[in-house]
Amino acid sequence: MAGVMRVAWSAILEQADGHEHRNITLWVKVPGADRGWVFGEVKWAAWEASQPWDDTCSLQWFPSDTAQGPVVKLDEPDDLQAWLQKFAAALENRELTGEITLSPQAWAPWFEERTRWPRPVAIVGYRLDEPWGWVETPKGERMPPHRWRVGPETTDMLVRHACTWGDVPDPEIYLRQGMSVVRATAPQLPDALTYGIVHEHYSSVLSVRAEPLRGASVSFAHSEQVIYLLEDPALDAQAEIDALIGAMTLRPELVDLAVIAFVGAIPSDWTSLEGSGFYYPELDGGHWERVRHLWNRYVPDAHAVQLLTTAHLEHASDLSDWNINEVAPDRYLVQARDLTPWMDPTSYQNWVDRRLPVPEVLVKARANFGGMITTSAILAGDPPPVLPAP
Repeated sequence: MAGVMRVAWSAILEQADGHEHRNITLWVKVPGADRGWVFGEVKWAAWEASQPWDDTCSLQWFPSDTAQGPVVKLDEPDDLQAWLQKFAAALENRELTGEITLSPQAWAPWFEERTRWPRPVAIVGYRLDEPWGWVETPKGERMPPHRWRVGPETTDMLVRHACTWGDVPDPEIYLRQGMSVVRATAPQLPDALTYGIVHEHYSSVLSVRAEPLRGASVSFAHSEQVIYLLEDPALDAQAEIDALIGAMTLRPELVDLAVIAFVGAIPSDWTSLEGSGFYYPELDGGHWERVRHLWNRYVPDAHAVQLLTTAHLEHASDLSDWNINEVAPDRYLVQARDLTPWMDPTSYQNWVDRRLPVPEVLVKARANFGGMITTSAILAGDPPPVLPAP
C-alpha cells in the first residue's frame, strides 16, 4: 500500500526563490518509524528523483542522517518543483507517510575578528576499541571502514567534555551532523551530537558568544579524530595553545596520536589540513587516514606540539632540542622550545605565502623526528591489515 507524503510547497518554494546561495535543505518527517531505516529509504528516493543523471543535470543532493530525522541538502535546484514531485512519489512507493518540509538550518557565525594568523588547532586521534583494517568489497576493492569505532563509554566522556569545552558563557550553540547545521540547546546537545557521530561519521558543536567574542569548536570525524579550536582575541597565542593541550591531554592514555597544527581554516580531518596551509613531506592527508594502524607508532610530519607514545619516540633521530614531558604512562607531550617560527602571529602574509613554519625550522624538525615520519617505504613494509567482510 502506497504511503502519503505531504509537501510544504509554499514554504519550500518561497525559501528557494529568495535564497542567495542557491541551495536548500529539506526535512523528511516520518512519525513513528525507525530513523535509520527511514534514512536508507530517503537516500534511495533522492537518487530516483535525480534520474536521469547526466552531464546536463546541475543539481547535487547530499543526505544526512540527523537526530531530528533525515535531511537532504540540494545545490543548484533549477527545477525544484519537478524534483520534489518525483521525490515525494518515490517515498510514497516505499510506503512512507509523513511530510517533506524545510529543515530549520542555521548559518553558524564564524569568527570574523582575528588578531592572530594562523590559528592553532588540535587534532586528537583516539584509540580504537576494535581491530582496524581495510575491508574487501564485493567488487574486490579494499577500503577503510568509515564509522566511529571508539567505545560508548569513551565517546560519552568526549561528548560531554565537548559540550562545555572552551568555557563560553551564555553561548549560541550550533550543531552539525553531516551536511546539516541547526541551532541547539544545551540539554539536547549530548544525545544529538552522539547521534551525528555514530550515524554520520562527522558531527561538531560550535559555541559562540558574540560580545566580547569567544568561541569554541569541537568536531568528531572518521578515523576517530576529534578537532578542537578556541577563538578569543583577549587571549594571547600561548593561552590558546595551553587550552588545546588541555583538550589533548584530557585522557592521554586513550590517545594514539595528537598534534597542534597552525592553520588558516578549521580542518575537518587530517585530509583537509592540506587546504589549510599545511603540507606533508610524503604521504598526503588522504593516505594518512587510510593507514590508521600506524598512528600509535608513526606521525605524518613534525609539528610544534604533539602527544606521542614510547613507540613514536623510539623511531626519532634526536629530540634533545625538544621539551618532552611524560603526562601518563607511555604518553609524552613533545613541544618545540620556541613556537614563534611555527606560527609567527604578527605576519598574516607569511602564512599566505606558505613561509610557515619557517623553512629551516621545519627541515631541522623533520631531521629530528627522523624515522618517526611515515614514508612509502614504511607503509610498504607494514601495510594495512585486511579484515573479513562483515
